[in-house]
Amino acid sequence: MLKNDLSKIVQKVVGQVFPDHADDPVEIEYPTDPTHGDYSCNSALRLAKKVGKNPREVAQSIVAAFEKPDFIQTIEIAGPGFINFYVAPEYLVGNLRGILSGASDYGQTSAGAKKKVMIEYSQPNTNKPMHIGHMRNNFLGMAVANLLGANGYESIPVNYVGDIGIHIAKSMLGYEKWGRSTSPESSDAKGDYFVGKFYKQFEKELQKVEGGDQELMEQAQEIVRKWEKEDPATRELWNKMNDWVYDGWTESYERQGCRFEHYFYESTYNDSGKEIAKEALEKGIAERAENGAIIAKLEDHGYPDKVLLRGDGTSIYATKDLKLAEENFAEFGLDGRIYVVASQQKLYLEQVFKILELLGYEYASRCFHLAYGVVGLPDGMMSSRKGNVIYADDLMNEVHNLAYEQVKKRNTDKDEKWLHKTAELITVGALKYAILKIDPTQNITYDPKESVRFDGDTGPYLQYTHARIKSILRRTEDDNELLNKPVSAEHLVEPEEIALLRKLQLFPEVVASAMTEYRVNTIANYLHDLAALFNSFYTKHQVLDAPTPEKRIARLQLIAAVAQVLKNGLAILGIEAPERM
Repeated sequence: MLKNDLSKIVQKVVGQVFPDHADDPVEIEYPTDPTHGDYSCNSALRLAKKVGKNPREVAQSIVAAFEKPDFIQTIEIAGPGFINFYVAPEYLVGNLRGILSGASDYGQTSAGAKKKVMIEYSQPNTNKPMHIGHMRNNFLGMAVANLLGANGYESIPVNYVGDIGIHIAKSMLGYEKWGRSTSPESSDAKGDYFVGKFYKQFEKELQKVEGGDQELMEQAQEIVRKWEKEDPATRELWNKMNDWVYDGWTESYERQGCRFEHYFYESTYNDSGKEIAKEALEKGIAERAENGAIIAKLEDHGYPDKVLLRGDGTSIYATKDLKLAEENFAEFGLDGRIYVVASQQKLYLEQVFKILELLGYEYASRCFHLAYGVVGLPDGMMSSRKGNVIYADDLMNEVHNLAYEQVKKRNTDKDEKWLHKTAELITVGALKYAILKIDPTQNITYDPKESVRFDGDTGPYLQYTHARIKSILRRTEDDNELLNKPVSAEHLVEPEEIALLRKLQLFPEVVASAMTEYRVNTIANYLHDLAALFNSFYTKHQVLDAPTPEKRIARLQLIAAVAQVLKNGLAILGIEAPERM
């Protein structure tokens, strides 16, 4: 990647010209104004005071000692002492061959070769369907798993399911009271929606008594106690209802494109997690309270104390999380573990990571919380709104209907099967892009109608741009032969062509830099910029009817490279790039 290569060259030159500052960090940046070059360096400004010279003098000294590599055409000093670098057109055009020959591999790096990173995402509870928050979690988790793979890591996507606790007991009690002898099949309902109906009914009945129906709540708590004691009838009902939910989730995960290599279950760590609490007590990290609870003492480390074991000896969620981390690092030999968890759990995970550190587990520093904000909808947008909960399946159905209308208007000759298949492809693209284009830490207001537009900053816009290019390429007499012919830089000299070449060259760097805190939104933003540049180019210039045969071939290769990079980038986001729309 040119940015890294350029950084090393500048570092070497600075060391030659100013030996005392050979180890000073060199920063290569992307100028916001493309007329200021492809790359810019501010080392001269940073060194000026240290060496007692004017910044422009320092810049001139660096440039004078600079042996220009083949990929750089021009070096300029701008403003108070910025050094701007312009990539050679010959290199940019030559890069087209790398894109077209590398195909799906273009943009990938080997930075994470031989390293394993586990990414835990989704984490639903078995008492109801997944909601819109899970959807953001799922899309982020999938995209980061793909990003890890694109950077050479072995990514291990896993799901940690909340399958026990009072919330699960509520749905079980609700079923026993109001649904006994019924099933998803007899009710013609999706399994997770069927179970969720009884959870909702329980909550509704609970609130009929002012202050909450304590007798009803006590019955639910009794189910938890029976489960802890491994009561056969309770365990049988628990397994049956969980299986119903898993069947429903399987449909949802398949539709969203989720993939997990392993599932972990909270119930598995109910007993083994207690070992961590006792270990913390033995090592002096935790203390036993008067009621018998084991509490990790964290106040001296800037965090509130954290209960690890209740006074009655039952474990809590943190106890299980600690044990899960311990087992995962030991069993899989991980180099890192990413937790895709809502921002509201920031303090909780900081406490968990600190406890692991205090226990002496060196891998604590390799645990990363990928936090994300909430997702909401404009008021009145969802006819299927359930109270304050927006279920993922309902939202996908709503978006599918909107996409179907868009597709039908553009394809009056297609049959219903094709229309719905294409609408579903657009549905996934619209939802994923709308969520992934935003910095994960920010809250989102998702507008379904805007997200399915074929213009603007949307997933369908990117998909349509890819399909549009493929349509152009299909109209050539032999696109494979034309795409393999040599191309000269003199045939791609228009400003719009140069802008595309420069943007294409940056893709591998964008993929690599997105690894910084796993910001897949930078890839989404890059793809939108690339698509906008292509459409600007195509508005002004002929491709199939280019002025000369040489220009025709060059432009065909240029747009084919754009299509390939769009496809590769969309693949990281988990979005399909259609051939036709």
